[in-house]
Amino acid sequence: MPDKVRRQVLNAMPVSYALHRIILDGAGHPCDYEFLEANKAFEASTGLLISEIVGKKVTEVLPDIREDKFDWIKTYGEVALTGRSLNFEQYSGPLKKWYKINAYSPEKGYFVTLVNEITKEKELTLGLEESNRILADFLNSSSDYICLKDKNLRHVFANKALADFLGTTPEEIIGKDDTEVYPREVANI
Repeated sequence: MPDKVRRQVLNAMPVSYALHRIILDGAGHPCDYEFLEANKAFEASTGLLISEIVGKKVTEVLPDIREDKFDWIKTYGEVALTGRSLNFEQYSGPLKKWYKINAYSPEKGYFVTLVNEITKEKELTLGLEESNRILADFLNSSSDYICLKDKNLRHVFANKALADFLGTTPEEIIGKDDTEVYPREVANI
């Protein structure tokens, strides 16, 4: 395929794509990687301009990448050197965004990343999880017996007061209906 056509195909892809070459230190451990090519979707999802990254090392493009909580170089090095594909979600400190990433090695020493930016979705999920945790803490602090049920009348939440009253744990109540949870004497009250 002619290079011009290949470039057009890559840029027409809605999926964020980049090809990289892993760089090893004297001991053969991954210490950096180089951007070899990327498409317009990669540029849009990362904010990294193709013209400014191709041919450069990631430590030049993102100098603080080594300080990130996630070890990008080591992770991608494993992919490039072992041929093992990875699918994961991760926050990039240098780019201040969440990504869902598929990384694979087309040839030893190289790796491809297919990247989907998921920052908004992740923030919503994390916010919802935090709200649920706050609500559960509030409900568990009540001395009243509290439970929540789904549309099939199965328990999806039971507070500690209810579980203590029944002599069980909240986790043992989850997924059960009233006939499985409450003793006959309690159910008839």
